Amino acid sequence: RSSLCCGTTLKLKGPPYNHFYDIHYQEITGMRNLRVYYYIFSLMLLLTITGCGRKLGYGVMLWTPDKEYVNNGDLVTVYEKSSLRSTYLISPSENKKDKREVDLWRVRLFEKETDAVQFRADYADYVNSYARCEKTGLPMRDKPETSGERVYKLAEGQSMKILSKASDKIQVGNLEGTWYLVLTNDGIEGYCFDYSLLMYTLDEKGEPVYEQKQKQAKPTLESLFSTIWRPKFYEENYNLKQVNINTFKADYRLDFDNDSKMVNYKGLKNKFQRSYTSVIEVGFNKYSFEGADFWVTFYEGGFISIQYALDGKDIAETWVNLSRSPDEIINEEYARRKSLYETLQNNFSTAKSDRFGTLKFTGDNNFEWTNKNRLIASKVISPSAGSSGTVSFDYFPDETIMDRYQGGMAFRFASGEKAVFLFRLEGGTLYLKWVNPKNIDRDIIKSDFTVDGVEITFSPGSGGGSQQDSESDNQTQPPAGDDNGSQNTGTGQTDNSGDN
Repeated sequence: RSSLCCGTTLKLKGPPYNHFYDIHYQEITGMRNLRVYYYIFSLMLLLTITGCGRKLGYGVMLWTPDKEYVNNGDLVTVYEKSSLRSTYLISPSENKKDKREVDLWRVRLFEKETDAVQFRADYADYVNSYARCEKTGLPMRDKPETSGERVYKLAEGQSMKILSKASDKIQVGNLEGTWYLVLTNDGIEGYCFDYSLLMYTLDEKGEPVYEQKQKQAKPTLESLFSTIWRPKFYEENYNLKQVNINTFKADYRLDFDNDSKMVNYKGLKNKFQRSYTSVIEVGFNKYSFEGADFWVTFYEGGFISIQYALDGKDIAETWVNLSRSPDEIINEEYARRKSLYETLQNNFSTAKSDRFGTLKFTGDNNFEWTNKNRLIASKVISPSAGSSGTVSFDYFPDETIMDRYQGGMAFRFASGEKAVFLFRLEGGTLYLKWVNPKNIDRDIIKSDFTVDGVEITFSPGSGGGSQQDSESDNQTQPPAGDDNGSQNTGTGQTDNSGDN
C-alpha cells in the first residue's frame, strides 16, 4: 500500500471469466478509508481464487443461442452460475476448454451426468420443435389443465421452444388439441394448449418450416361469409358454465353479406354497418375489407380476430363460431337455475342453523329467512332488510375456486337489499359462504377469501344446524356497492340490478 501513488490503476485478471478488474487508487486521508479499499481488493481477489476450476454439474442445452457453438439437446459441462447476470458458464462436452456464458433458462442443469444423459434422450424428439403463437393473450399455465394458474400471456407471433408433450389429443370445451410444455424466447416455461399454436421446425438455414397440416387447413373466405360470429366471451363463459343471461344474447353478432358487400356488426357497446368494395389478403390469413376500415385475421377451427377504427380509436376483438346457438345455451342456463332451486326446495324446504336462524325455500324462487340476528350483527344485511325475497343463481365462482362450490346464490330481500353467497350441497347439508362485494367483478366471484366472512351450515328438517357455523370477530362494513350496480343502505346492500 505504501508504494501506491495517486492515480495508480491496479489490474487483476483471472478465472472464471478472464475479466479485468480495475481498482483506481485516488488520494485518500486516514487509515479508515485506506482500510476500506484494502477490504474491497481482498474480496475481489478471494472471489477470483475461489472461482477457479469449480463445476456445478452437467446440463442439456434446451435452446441454443449459437448453433456454431452448441446445438439443442447437446450435453454441456456447467462450471459457474452468475446470479447477477443470470447466466451459466458452460463448455461443450467435446471441447471443455471453450467456455462461454449462456442464459440460465437455456440450460437444464443436473448434478449427475447420468441424469443429464437420460433427459437428453427424452428431449431428443423435440430438439427441433418450435411453435408460433397465433392468438394475442394466449395463456401459459403451471400445469396442463385449464384450471392451472396462468404464468405468462403470449403475444401474437411470439416464438417458443417445444420441450415435451404433456397430453394426448383431448377436447377442452369446444376445442381439440394437445398440451405441450414450452419455453418462450424470453425464458418463461409453462404449459400451453396447441389449438392456437402453429408448429414448425428449422431447416439448415434456420428458416421455419411449418407443419403441412396447418397449411392445408387454411380457411377460405366462403367459410368466413357463411358463419355468424359471436363474441369470444360467449365461448369462454359457456365452457366455464358462467352464462350471464343479461349479456349472452342472440342479437350480439358479426356477419358478412358478400352479395351486398356489407359488414354487419352488433356488440355489447357498438353497432354499425360498413360497406366494402373488395376483400384483399394482406398477410397470413389476414384480410382487408377495402373501403370499410375493417380487417379480419381468420384462424382455422372457429375464431377470428377483427380490427377496426371507431371514433378515432383502433379496436381489436376476437369472435368465435359457437358449436351451439345462443338461444340453446340460454335455455340450458335457465333450466340449470330452475333445477338448482328445485333441489334446494325438495331437500331444504325448511333448513336450520344453530346461529343463523331458519331458511325456507317456499317456491317460485322465493325464500323466507327468520331468526337471522347473527346475519344482521355480522353486517351482511341491515335490520330493515325484511325476512323474505327471491333467490337467484346469477353469480359464478371464478375458475380458480369453482372446484370448491356449486355456484353463487343471491338473496334479494323485499326491501331491495342483497346478500351473495357461494354455496354447495354436501352430505345432506347446505353450506353457504358470504361474499364481500369487493370480491365480485360483475357476475364473477373472484375469491372466497375474506377476513370478515360468514360461513353457515344449514341442516334440513326440524333439527338444529351444524356447529361449524362461523363468523369473524372483527366484522367490517361492506363497501358502498358492488360491480352489479348494488348500493349499500345501512348494513345491507340495496340491489338495483334486477333478477337475471
